[in-house]
Amino acid sequence: MARGGKREGAGRKKGAKDRKPRSSPIIIAKAQEKRELREAARQFTDEALKTLAAICNGGQSEAARVSAACALLDRGYGKPMQQVENGSPGEFSGLSDEELDARIAEGVEYVATHQADGRFTRN
Repeated sequence: MARGGKREGAGRKKGAKDRKPRSSPIIIAKAQEKRELREAARQFTDEALKTLAAICNGGQSEAARVSAACALLDRGYGKPMQQVENGSPGEFSGLSDEELDARIAEGVEYVATHQADGRFTRN
């Protein structure tokens, strides 16, 4: 029995196009366009900041002034960090080890009974 080597019929057929081009000229061109657009937009930085400051100080509506102030702060200090809660719903830090064990046992029992009934399935 032969081992290793190319399997007959394996791989892309000759003349077929790659479904996921890794270094296609199109992808490289898009990256270059984005870079050029970014550089062109940066030419207006001073003007845009002055406009935002003018709106912040004398905008017609309160919403416009707040929006301009937020934009200025975001550009000056970065966007604020978003707090993310981790853990399960409910407060468990105040529970004793015995209470935690009891809650875990209840959860295990719930899953076991509902799996037996066919009402509990994993996604």
